[in-house]
Amino acid sequence: MSSGYEWKDMPRIPGETDVEWDRRGPFYAVSRRIQRHKDFFERAFKLQPRCMAMFGKEAEDIFMLMHRSRRSIEVSSEMLAWKVRHYDGPEIDHNAEFYEQCRRDIWDVGNFEPEKDKVGKQLIEFRERMERTFRPVIDRGFKPEPNADV
Repeated sequence: MSSGYEWKDMPRIPGETDVEWDRRGPFYAVSRRIQRHKDFFERAFKLQPRCMAMFGKEAEDIFMLMHRSRRSIEVSSEMLAWKVRHYDGPEIDHNAEFYEQCRRDIWDVGNFEPEKDKVGKQLIEFRERMERTFRPVIDRGFKPEPNADV
């Protein structure tokens, strides 16, 4: 879900109608949200090599789930924004399934169907694998040794 205030600063494309601008807005809002959280993604990029040095390929695979999820959302929002400007009218859209998946990559549409939520599945797997892989080290690092002198 997005709101009009999130795209009030969206630049207009020359020749773009008010309807097209308004239809493109939600996808612009998604891109802006990712941009506003770039510090998080930059920290993750910096943390990834350290985790890979300690945990090997498993750490890289885990981080790739997050990176792929973010990229899927970015590409989907760009493709849907592009479609707003290049829609040819009421003829049959042979890419309807692709665009439906793009919508699902950004937010759930219509009936909630978790089995079709690729990004959601990746993010759940990311969290679960992060916890399973890194939690033992984090827990050990913050607990005093049982017989340590204080």
